[in-house]
Amino acid sequence: MFSTTITCLDAYPRSISAIQGLLRGTDFGHLDSKAERNRFQIWMIVHIFASLIALLIARSGGIGVKDFVFAAMT
Repeated sequence: MFSTTITCLDAYPRSISAIQGLLRGTDFGHLDSKAERNRFQIWMIVHIFASLIALLIARSGGIGVKDFVFAAMT
């Protein structure tokens, strides 16, 4: 489960960054330019904070991490 989480934290912001660049027509998601790398880093930070907030909400609502993972897998 840990390696899956790390893979998702890496791949999802990369794909969002590439899609955003393609929609804007400014780049092709190869992380060659400084703008592409900056956009990727911003998306990475956003997704890390979103995952931490989701875990905090799950813990404060009486939902265990096991139940949270089960719901995510379902």
